Amino acid sequence: MHSQTISKEDLYEARKKWFRPMPNEQKFKRPLAFFTRHPDASLGDILSWGWLDDLKVYAIKREFGFQYFKYLIGIKTLPWWDVQELCQTNILNYGVRFHEARLWALIKHQATNNFLDWKPHYPRKTVKIDEVTGEKDVTLHVKTPRAMCNMALRKIEEDFYEEFMGWYYDPKTAEAVIGLRNKDTWMWRGIRILDPMWPVNYSKKDIECLLFTKIWYLEADKVQAMQFQNIINVRYEKDIHFGHYWKTSWRELERIEFLKQQKQEERLKERMEKVAMLGRLKLQRKPFETDQTPIPSEEKKRVRITKFFDSNLNKREWWLAKGRFKQRKKK
Repeated sequence: MHSQTISKEDLYEARKKWFRPMPNEQKFKRPLAFFTRHPDASLGDILSWGWLDDLKVYAIKREFGFQYFKYLIGIKTLPWWDVQELCQTNILNYGVRFHEARLWALIKHQATNNFLDWKPHYPRKTVKIDEVTGEKDVTLHVKTPRAMCNMALRKIEEDFYEEFMGWYYDPKTAEAVIGLRNKDTWMWRGIRILDPMWPVNYSKKDIECLLFTKIWYLEADKVQAMQFQNIINVRYEKDIHFGHYWKTSWRELERIEFLKQQKQEERLKERMEKVAMLGRLKLQRKPFETDQTPIPSEEKKRVRITKFFDSNLNKREWWLAKGRFKQRKKK
């Protein structure tokens, strides 16, 4: 008997039935979907913002992310509608820096007058008209703002599990507040967390307290509150806590960023040394003569004192009565 030959196309179709199709997304990657977001997608409305004195940065919290700026002038790279929204949203307790208060007053004044002098980013528009319906399709090309690339990480209190009583979401400042009570004094206090990524160095017992005691929130604030709870869930599942060296690709990125910063500091130090050396060389040269250059012969002359006895009344009376006559007799 002769075996029947099968064409490559038929064999390719038959192989599709041999194996069960599996989803492309692996199971262990699903909890990390919270951290991934398309760079072109909007971060949402602004919830709160302000100057963080301990981190020396301006933090702008949005619905789906954060933006950090070193200086207040950095918000000029934001779109104009974001700057108007900043003037209307709640400012954190720190407000703005003292020496940037005048700039912030100017920004608020310009926002009410449609930015006549101080202009933020105005996106470029492209308009397309549908030939059938005649409707306009307007596309705005928004540039990415010049925010900090690295996240500003705040040092937060650890090992609070013995005083832990619960935690809730504060809609006024968009912060998660951890409530603690001292067993001896019965005094209440709170730990405020603005960025959900700040509690990266909590101990394992702290994470268990935050995991088993769910965050309290209002129904309108569920999306924002669950951002804090989801990160605690991921950290508990991946066993990420203080004292445990977990595997991550971010360590190599941290090493690269550290080396970049070290090289920048070395270059700045070399430039400062070069400028200081050139300054020393220039100071050794004799300056050019100008109209204000002093004449050495005139500088050595003694200044004639005309009111020598004005400060002492007794000597003045003696001079007027007797002293001047004795001088004349000697002559």
